[in-house]
Amino acid sequence: MKRRSSPDDTMSVDPFTLILLFLLAGIFCLYYIIVFQCFPRVVLAVFLLFILFQWLLVNRVGGKTALIGQGITFLDEMIIILLFSLITLDALIRRKKLPFALLSIGVGLFLIAGIIGSLIGRTPFYIVISDMLIYLKGFMVFYIFAYLHYPEDKLRTQVRFFGGIGILILLLGGVELYNPVGFRALIGNVTEIDWRVGIPSVQSIFIHPELFGWFCGYIALFVFAFYLYKKKGSLLILFVLLILGVLISMRLKAIAALAVAVVSGLWIYSSRAKVKLIGLIGIMTALILFLFWTQITGVIQEQIEQYKNPLKPRNVLYKTGIMIAENHFPYGVGFGRFGGEVAARYYSPVYYRYKVNQVYGLWPEGRFLRDTFWPMILGELGLVGFIAYAGVLIYLFRILLKSYRSADSTFLKAFTLGACLVFIEGVVESLAEPVFTKPPACYFIFAVMGVSYSLYLNNSNRLHSHENNPGS
Repeated sequence: MKRRSSPDDTMSVDPFTLILLFLLAGIFCLYYIIVFQCFPRVVLAVFLLFILFQWLLVNRVGGKTALIGQGITFLDEMIIILLFSLITLDALIRRKKLPFALLSIGVGLFLIAGIIGSLIGRTPFYIVISDMLIYLKGFMVFYIFAYLHYPEDKLRTQVRFFGGIGILILLLGGVELYNPVGFRALIGNVTEIDWRVGIPSVQSIFIHPELFGWFCGYIALFVFAFYLYKKKGSLLILFVLLILGVLISMRLKAIAALAVAVVSGLWIYSSRAKVKLIGLIGIMTALILFLFWTQITGVIQEQIEQYKNPLKPRNVLYKTGIMIAENHFPYGVGFGRFGGEVAARYYSPVYYRYKVNQVYGLWPEGRFLRDTFWPMILGELGLVGFIAYAGVLIYLFRILLKSYRSADSTFLKAFTLGACLVFIEGVVESLAEPVFTKPPACYFIFAVMGVSYSLYLNNSNRLHSHENNPGS
């Protein structure tokens, strides 16, 4: 999890070093702007690739307390703000109307709710701004990707590229399963291994197994979507292997999210072959359960016991989030005050008020302070912000469905269906993880939603042009 430096952290750096760093940052920004103007889609692909390896790089350079580590930690947000500013400036110069009015209204509503709560609670300005950026960066990524045009051939190239990256990460996970200690030492990853039912929770290049489980599920859902339209045996085999990748992460929420998304995909997919596909998925599920029954039931029983515990940190955060929403109706306690990264970094006084600090793992520097999403929304933004944020997600899902239904080629049908499925996966995982505000999940989910919206707008404009010029 990210922890930005406090003002005291930078005081030990001499002024010359700071000036040099600012100059290097300026040169980097200028270079990035020039390259983005020439190769925008390539730049965004490289950005997403960097996000996958970001925390591994931080660990390799000495952790986030090191100066270089802090720079790498901040780099994603700096790039997002830079690119978002570029597309906004480009739209103003070209006097191009951005088709994001309804989405912007929804985002504006939950921001207003958070700001009002912050004003009532007299939250320091730097905390409000820091937390607002965390809420907004996913939507900025959506705007950036939606603003660009994605020709089908360019999109095919990027889908193949990230499919290859997914296979590589899966293979590395297999190596880690065979020799977890040696593999993590080799790549410089965190050395603590979480063993469940006698199996190491695999995390591959990531710093936590939940990220590996989510990413395998993310790639698996796109592979599944393409299998529905391509009917290639190689895609089915890859889908099964990626399911195994989700399983060896030993994370129940990743398994559940994948299952819900696959079932949803079969429901969305319109074909006479649906019955056969359901039968095939049923056979595959039965086979996996037969082979890994002991491990799966062990993980499920372990999780059930934890969820029944009223003092489990996540349960405490859910209960407290609801209490805060009731006590501070309808706006909540404001940005950076409950359940999120900023509330943990600058340990919120709200935690003392509700005696959350007395719960295991929720005291200052506790490892479970960032373990939820919807309790954070309820606590910080109140009922108004909760409804607004949920409304934004519903609106985005409607956009994805429209993009899927309007797609005019097999490839685009498969891609937009995959985007629908990874969104559903994200919604399910958001019940236990802040996937819509935490990298890499938030960037990858909002990126494919942005691409899908771009495809939908392009198709709508083409149809509108054809209707106005039927002879063209």
